[in-house]
Parts: sequence; C-alpha cells; structure tokens
Amino acid sequence: MASTDNIAGIGGLRPQLTRTEHPVLEITNEAFRMLVDRIKGVSFKAGRNVVFNPALVVGDSCAPLRSLHPA
Repeated sequence: MASTDNIAGIGGLRPQLTRTEHPVLEITNEAFRMLVDRIKGVSFKAGRNVVFNPALVVGDSCAPLRSLHPA
C-alpha cells in the first residue's frame, strides 16, 4: 500500500505507509516567481515545463518480493 504526500493523521498508522512527497514549497515559490514575472511583463517561452521531482519515502507497507516457493 502506498500514498502520495503527507495526509493528516497518516503518521499514526501501522504499518507506516510508503509514500511520495512533493516539494510543495519549491512548487509554490516557482509559481510565485512566474506570476511576478508575468505582472512585470517579463516574456518567457510559452509552454515552459518545470519539473519537480518527488521523493520516495519507503515505509513498512512495502517489502521485497518473497518467493512463492520456499527453499
């Protein structure tokens, strides 16, 4: 089982869920910079893509695969 980001109250769950965490502060800062540039009339390339890489936080809800055939 896995989740995205930190959902309120998820910290108390057992097993701890594996989740992705997105850099919300970086995303917000970049959006603000883009808005300010737009207001100032700064031209930028239309269709510009900005990529923010999420972090994978592995919890107890994921484990390596086990063989279906015990040794």
